[in-house]
Amino acid sequence: MIQEWAGCRAGGLACTPGQPRSSISHYCLSWTTLPVMDDASPATGATADSLALLEALLRASGSLRARLAVLASSVDLNVTELLIIRQCAAASPGISQRELAAALSVSPAQISSVVERLRSRGLIEARRPVEDRRRQVWRLTVPGRRTFGQVLPGLVKATAGLFAGLPPTAIDLLGKSLRQLNSAATATNQLAIGRPDEEDMRGAA
Repeated sequence: MIQEWAGCRAGGLACTPGQPRSSISHYCLSWTTLPVMDDASPATGATADSLALLEALLRASGSLRARLAVLASSVDLNVTELLIIRQCAAASPGISQRELAAALSVSPAQISSVVERLRSRGLIEARRPVEDRRRQVWRLTVPGRRTFGQVLPGLVKATAGLFAGLPPTAIDLLGKSLRQLNSAATATNQLAIGRPDEEDMRGAA
């Protein structure tokens, strides 16, 4: 355990321990005690289990992403573009940019440029659902559906290979657990970077 100065601010002025602020006549004594792990100490218990799980997830993710990269390149796409096309194919009557960002765990600003590339290639198009004309969603065009149809058999084969040997109950539990993990990670990211930007409404019909 060590003591570490947490720091404080008042009136936009920073202070240091034992030093009086120029505008406020008191001393900053904002110290806190923080646990410190010795670099030589191995992680144990729940920490070790969490790290092992993280490593397993990264290995599985890397393997799947490598397979997806091969499939995506066969139709001149990258992995992110392929995943967006899959999301558009699965959503009816379409999917918004904010929903795409949530599904891929990235910011709406990052999704915007990828969506524009796909739109400029004629693979997706914007529309406003009849039931809510204020909402803009993206859906596949005819060329987009054709492109997705080209990679779908390989996509199914790639994902099936990862789950070979797992019983349906285990796959169902894994899916639920990963969705919960993704939700928690997304919430943590939003707290770190702030509220997402408003949806980009450019290109609306």
